[in-house]
Amino acid sequence: MSQFQRAYLSYIARSTSAQGFTLIELLVTVLIIGILSAIALPSMLNQANRAREAEAKNYVGAVTRAQQAYRLQNPTFAPTMNDLQIKVPDQSNSYNYAFDSVGVALAQYKASPTQAGLRAFTGCTIVVSGALTDTKILETQPVGETIADPPTTCP
Repeated sequence: MSQFQRAYLSYIARSTSAQGFTLIELLVTVLIIGILSAIALPSMLNQANRAREAEAKNYVGAVTRAQQAYRLQNPTFAPTMNDLQIKVPDQSNSYNYAFDSVGVALAQYKASPTQAGLRAFTGCTIVVSGALTDTKILETQPVGETIADPPTTCP
C-alpha cells in the first residue's frame, strides 16, 4: 500500500469518527429551549383559566337568553332550570351556578368561581317595557389568592 493510500484511509477514518455535537452546541440548544419554555408556560397556564371563564360566561349567557324567551310567553321569569328547559349544570370543576333573584321585572343568574384567579359573572335579564327585555353579563376582575364574588346588582 502506498503512502498516499495510507494517508487517505487515515483521513477517512478520522472524518467518520468525528461526528456529533460539541458541548457548547448542546449547551446553547438547551439554553434556547429553556428560554422558549419560560416564555410559553405562563401563556399556556393563562389559556386554561380563559377557557374556564369562557365556559362560565357561555352558561350565564345561555340562561339569560332562555329567560328572555320564557318571559315572552309568561308574565314572570322562570324560577328554575326545569322551567327554562335548558341543560346547565349546578356546578363544574371551576364554578358554581345558581339563580340569585327571580321576580317579575328582574332575573339574576350567577357563576361563582371555586378557584382563585377566575372572574365571577352575573347574568341580568331586565324588563324594559311590556314583554321587551334586555340582558347584560356583569363580571368581576380576578382577585389574586382570594375567590371573587359575583357582582350583586344589575343595572
